[in-house]
Amino acid sequence: CLCNRSLIQLLVARDEEGNFGQDGAVAALEDAAAAVALDPTYSKAYLRKAAALDALGRTTAARAARASAKRRDQNAEAEARARAMPDDNEKFTDLAGGRDPLDFVGKGPAAEKEMRMWLGSSTGKPVRQLTFL
Repeated sequence: CLCNRSLIQLLVARDEEGNFGQDGAVAALEDAAAAVALDPTYSKAYLRKAAALDALGRTTAARAARASAKRRDQNAEAEARARAMPDDNEKFTDLAGGRDPLDFVGKGPAAEKEMRMWLGSSTGKPVRQLTFL
């Protein structure tokens, strides 16, 4: 909400020639800074802050705010990709035909024989190659 209000502050502060009034730009910057403080991961807040800083003629600070927004977007994309991937245990059991080979470890010769049969080999040499991703 503060991000939207920051944008409105800028739009209202603009005169007919497209120049921003000082008071409106300062108010927009205050709203954007408050939005950043409330949620430092919200990239739109940094973009609103950059717009307000540009309106105030503070281009170096505006560039830094845009860089922060870009970093937040990249982090959010990486987190989304990580959430979309199954965890390691799920990948491993999928590769192993739905059973976890570690269930056979330390259970004695009968379990080892069952594991060899499950892997498709009576010689003890696995037919399937199980690998970790």
